[in-house]
Amino acid sequence: MDRELKNLHLNISQLAALSGAHRQTVAARVKNISPAGGHESNLKLYRLTDILAELMKAPLPVDNEEMDPHARKAWYQSERDRLKFEQETGQLVPVSDVRRSFSVVVKAIVQVLETWPDRLERDRGWTASQLNEVQIVVDEIR
Repeated sequence: MDRELKNLHLNISQLAALSGAHRQTVAARVKNISPAGGHESNLKLYRLTDILAELMKAPLPVDNEEMDPHARKAWYQSERDRLKFEQETGQLVPVSDVRRSFSVVVKAIVQVLETWPDRLERDRGWTASQLNEVQIVVDEIR
């Protein structure tokens, strides 16, 4: 079986299917590997051992504090651009908008809870002891 794995040849579509990555992503990752077979123009085959060796050379993610100043600046700029894009497309909502929206919802719920005992007394004819129990529950919820 070891010999079979060493001699295994895969194309980009097969690698994409195995890894769950997009074909373009796989192609970018194997661009430094010379094909081991297939047709140069259409179907390029890569040895599994070459693929694994190339992936082992990939650098580990670096903490942004360990980056050189230029790379750190580029990373923060890309993050700012990403956040700006997410805000423009509606994927990221400012905190003030979220607070305002939740405030409206909470005020509506509190209004219902505060008027509930009065409505039960008026519409259902509940007694004072029943209303006290309701008020205790409402206070716990609030």
